This record gives sequence, structure tokens and C-alpha cells, in this order.
Amino acid sequence: MTLGPVHIIPPECDIRINHDLYPCSNAVIRKLGEMRRMMVASAGYLAKHGAPKTPEDLEFHELLGGNDLVNGAPLVLLKNNERVLVPIHSKLRLKDHTAARTAALSDAGISVHAFRYDTLDLVRRKQLIHVLPEWEPEPSPVSLLLPVGRKPTSAVEALCDFISEKWRSNPELIF
Repeated sequence: MTLGPVHIIPPECDIRINHDLYPCSNAVIRKLGEMRRMMVASAGYLAKHGAPKTPEDLEFHELLGGNDLVNGAPLVLLKNNERVLVPIHSKLRLKDHTAARTAALSDAGISVHAFRYDTLDLVRRKQLIHVLPEWEPEPSPVSLLLPVGRKPTSAVEALCDFISEKWRSNPELIF
């Protein structure tokens, strides 16, 4: 199933920061960069189902992801110059990466698209365990979206320039 363009900028919106892989039919897209992801699971889930030792082992686990995984595409894992595709056969359909991470906290499976910036603290506090830390899920592109057909105000342009500069100068502090 291929998803068509999504209308994600309401008419009253001047700017949106987006971290999806979906095409957008009503926006001018300014790419910022990428947000890194990680795979995490609870100690309870791993004690019951075993910890995967290779990316191929993930095929036998309940993989939790958000709406970016519903189109049947495989999970893409990266390690240096290696790239592995893992089929996803999840029983759960979750709205987003936050729902997947919450499900992982509840022993439901391995969250495969958890954003590092808001998950590392849970790993440090040992609420979640970093699964296959040498492998990283494909990063999520991040863009600024502006409505099509409307010239941005000088304030919107200034905000876009500010966000772009902050991203370029230190992306790991923001995301």
C-alpha cells in the first residue's frame, strides 16, 4: 500500500517542523537534517523473549513502530557501511514513535524507531534497554514546511533562518 500526499499544514499555520517520510502536497519543504533513532525494549520483555543478538533475530520479535511503518516497508538498520532490511510483522499498529516507546515500557515488544533525543534518559535510568546498540535504525529526515502559495512574512523567514542555523551549528543539542 502506497500512501499518497498528505495535507499536513492547516491554512492558519505559517510553519511546521516535520520529521516524517511522507510526501506533502501543500508545503514548500526546507530540509534541515536528520534525527537519529534507536531500538529499545523493557527488561521484562527481553527476559521473556530473549535479547536479539543479530538484526535477523528481530524478525522473531514483536517490533513496535509508529505510522511510518504501516506501509509494509521493512525496518532499515545501519552499521558503518552495512545496511540490513528486517521485515516487520507487528500485531500492534501504533500512532507514532512515542506510542511505540510507551508500549515498549509496558513489555509489549521492541520499539524500533525511538528517537534518541527523548529516549536516552529512559535507557540511562534503566527503564528501557538499548537493543543491538551497534545497529541504528535509518534516521528520520527533518524539514521545515511552509504553506504553498503564500509568501512568508519577514518574521517567519527570520524564524526559519534561526532554526536552520541552530540545526547546522549543533544538531545533537536540539535533537
